[in-house]
Amino acid sequence: MKFAIHIHNHGVWSDPGLIATIARDADEAGWDGVFVADHLQQEIRGVPSPVADPWIALAVIANATSLARLGPMVTPLPRRRPWQLASEAVTIDRLSSGRLILGLGSGIGNSFAPFSETQDPRVRAEMLEEGLDVLVGLWSGAPFTYLGKHFQVRDATFLPRPTQAPRIPIWLAGHWPHPKPFRRAARWDGIFIDGPGVDWTKGEIIAPDDLKASLSLTLEERARLGLGEPFDVIIGGWSPNAERMAENLAPFARLGATWWVEAIYEPFSDVATFRDRVRRGPPRL
Repeated sequence: MKFAIHIHNHGVWSDPGLIATIARDADEAGWDGVFVADHLQQEIRGVPSPVADPWIALAVIANATSLARLGPMVTPLPRRRPWQLASEAVTIDRLSSGRLILGLGSGIGNSFAPFSETQDPRVRAEMLEEGLDVLVGLWSGAPFTYLGKHFQVRDATFLPRPTQAPRIPIWLAGHWPHPKPFRRAARWDGIFIDGPGVDWTKGEIIAPDDLKASLSLTLEERARLGLGEPFDVIIGGWSPNAERMAENLAPFARLGATWWVEAIYEPFSDVATFRDRVRRGPPRL
């Protein structure tokens, strides 16, 4: 199992300098990834909170690190123009010498409402599917045309191509027990799994039975498509007891989880405590 920190880049963690500091700490301490959230608005205890742009934050992280993977966990593709996202992702991939992992999802409906964006989950799912097609087509570096219901591209050539080959890895988000996101994710490189009723603020993580069921569905779909390994299985949350982290996560590793993403989130603890936690490094399973 690999281990990453997940910076919820709002509140005190919206400070680009602090993002750079904790990312550097993580890289030097041997964490395998440094990820950020992608939200336009956030609240802490019901009060509006400052938010840092995730893609500028990723540029900061790329410059502050040399080994750790990095990426958004996750970007809601339906509120992005896929051609703009394609360009941003390639730029970060090149800046980081090929360390970007692109986490994507359809988003949460109520986060779209203030900005004249659709809240319809079916429409957002369609936009996610089309957006994925557009990303991969533009990353090819060849002339690309796409005439979808929501997105159209006509004879566009995007250069440069990503540093990584054949392309930037894509992880999709899935909230169990909804099956469609897991079948969709099976076509890509990983699934970031969230479980029903999980409250990160209480140190809760997905139940082993839910992980087992969701992963079984995903791998069955990959087998049907003729796809094998590698395929990443990502779970996350907040570990109140750092000393027992490896012990608590071992059963999930045995079930097939390949990444644990540890939340760096203002209400959970203060900056000094988080920095100490990160500098002690990840557990090893």
